[in-house]
This record gives sequence, structure tokens and C-alpha cells, in this order.
Amino acid sequence: MKLRDLFSIIVKIFGLWFIKDILLSIAYFISPLVTMITDRDSTEWGYLIISLIILGLYFPIAYTLLFKTSYVVDLLKLDPDFMEEKLTFQVSTRNVVSIALILLCGLILIDEIPNFIKYIYNYYQLSQIRFTTEKPETANIIISVVKIVIAFLLIGEREKIVQLILKEKTETIDEEETEGQ
Repeated sequence: MKLRDLFSIIVKIFGLWFIKDILLSIAYFISPLVTMITDRDSTEWGYLIISLIILGLYFPIAYTLLFKTSYVVDLLKLDPDFMEEKLTFQVSTRNVVSIALILLCGLILIDEIPNFIKYIYNYYQLSQIRFTTEKPETANIIISVVKIVIAFLLIGEREKIVQLILKEKTETIDEEETEGQ
């Protein structure tokens, strides 16, 4: 494994981190949308626009980090002096990306399962109050459920995601080899 390959793996891990943030911001996009559908006089447009702006900014960054890693490594000049120096350990890129994906999903679950339980408990407490006109809020529960489902889906479809990320890498290497001939 060359040092350039290690830098590419690190850049891909940062790309996965951005994908995690994109998926979690989708949860914040769904909540104002549900509120706007159920309440016609909702003032949730601000949250909806902010969520769309975040998605619009993060998506190109994540795409570049995941699928244009050689461009990022060249842009940041991470390996000009170490082009041919090889590292002595053997690690599969597939395993590193898969482990990074599992760790990111684990972080989401570790963060979100206690929040979900807290939101359910608060909802239950507020729904037990008899003499109030205020309805318990469900937006936080919806956001939490969406985050948990996203984390489980990412863990379940981990192999397909890793294959997608690494497939793009092999296609760019094949293109570079055909251009060199």
C-alpha cells in the first residue's frame, strides 16, 4: 500500500462523515415538511429552506471526497515527496471503508437511541396531563426515528455502499490507464 492510497482512504472516510451529516439533515427536512402538511398555517418554511441549503452545500463536498479522491489528494498536495514510498502493513481498502461506515452508524445509534427514549418518555408524560390544550410534540420523535432507521439501513446495506464507493474508484483508475496508453 502506497502512502497515496492511505491518504485516499482517509479522504473517503471524511466523505462518509459528510454523507452521515447529509442523511441526518434529511431527518430535519422531514419534520418541518410533516408539520407543514398537518398544520396549514405553519411557519416552518425557514427550517425547510435551511435544511435544503445544508443539503445543497454538503452533497457536492461529499461527492468530491468519495468519488474524486485523487483530485482532493492532488489539490491538498498530500503526497508529492512520498510518491513511491510503500507502507509495510497490508490493509484492504474495502475493509477500512466498511469499518468506517460501521463506526459512523454506531455513533448515530449511540447518540440517537437515548434521545428517542427521552422523547417517547416526554411525550407520554405530556399526554397524561388532563387539563391542557397543548398537544405533545411529535417532531422530535419523528426525527429520532428517521435517524435510527437511516443508521440501520446503512449498516444493512453496508456492502452495497462500499461497493458503490470503490466501484467509482476502479472506474477512474481504468480511465486513467486507458488515457496513458
